[in-house]
Amino acid sequence: MQQPLLHNQQDPFTAKMSAMTGLSPLTPTSLMPERYSRHMQLLTKLKQIRRLQVSRVANSPANGTKRGYVIDVYTPSQSMTRIPTSLKNDDALAVSKGLYRQPDAHIEKTFADFVKLRDDLYECCQSSHAFLNCAFCNEVARYLLLG
Repeated sequence: MQQPLLHNQQDPFTAKMSAMTGLSPLTPTSLMPERYSRHMQLLTKLKQIRRLQVSRVANSPANGTKRGYVIDVYTPSQSMTRIPTSLKNDDALAVSKGLYRQPDAHIEKTFADFVKLRDDLYECCQSSHAFLNCAFCNEVARYLLLG
């Protein structure tokens, strides 16, 4: 297996091309800062979600006699390439290769939990701006009310 070129070591062809073009050779670069906010960390995780599966569980022992639901969250395998491509192609490839076998998160909730979440989201949309709601909050509130 060939070792990757280090920044200070160049093969003769790369050195000649760099001298001819006046451009420095390409080097690996980190795209994300080493430290970023909790908000950015949450957004990054949300963008990785590729599939949610919600299924009904009838009277499970975990939630007593209440009607329960299971939410499974699937993200692509971490071994996949990090080169950005079409999400549709990534999903088709992942499903064909069976990369969604085990969920990355498994959550059990009751119907009352979903009702409380809906109510909390609506309240947040109404109270987040003092005098004028933004377009996003208006759209979320409209969706929660009208479906």
